[in-house]
Amino acid sequence: MERVDADYFQPKYSKIIDKIKGYSGGFDSVKNLISLKDKNFIPKDNISYKYIELADVVKCGRINNFTYDFGNNLPTRARRLVSKGDVIISSIKGSSSACALITDELDNSIVSSGFYVISSKVINAETLLVLFKSPLLQELLKRGGSGTILMSIGKKEFQKIKIPIIKKEIQQKISDLVRKSSNLIRQSKEILAKAKKDVENFVESK
Repeated sequence: MERVDADYFQPKYSKIIDKIKGYSGGFDSVKNLISLKDKNFIPKDNISYKYIELADVVKCGRINNFTYDFGNNLPTRARRLVSKGDVIISSIKGSSSACALITDELDNSIVSSGFYVISSKVINAETLLVLFKSPLLQELLKRGGSGTILMSIGKKEFQKIKIPIIKKEIQQKISDLVRKSSNLIRQSKEILAKAKKDVENFVESK
């Protein structure tokens, strides 16, 4: 079905697409550059899984929490099995900034069917994450939203989005920076946990 809503044809979207098309490294559509995992996975009743939903993804592109439970206790929207290196993107228009990278500790987790699960042989995972959190692609994600009550970005619209093919040397720099950031966050959490424990031990010793 062709779009007829006026917002879809705002000039700002044409300007964004022109910028992407003008990138010196080239461009292509999501459909041609990205693999989309959209087959349903049915959790087994007596096996425990890590389950990630929209509220577990924080603004910095990290997964801050998850539910660990048996398959028969998970909600019916728990239908996407993810692997290390996948990137998840919310398909809900108002939450399109909820993007995150699946890390080692979340390999073989399940995410809500409200996420698109993507990977690419051309663009590394860290660069995909940064691209889809960028203002330009966030605008194109919002443009793709349709529906009346809860607007979502349909698969067809998602796959039509144009993305720049970031040069390999830049991709490597982005990957290094994202990994460094993740390590620093992990270290800060470890330091905070140790500080809390030290305070607790000090209080109990008095």
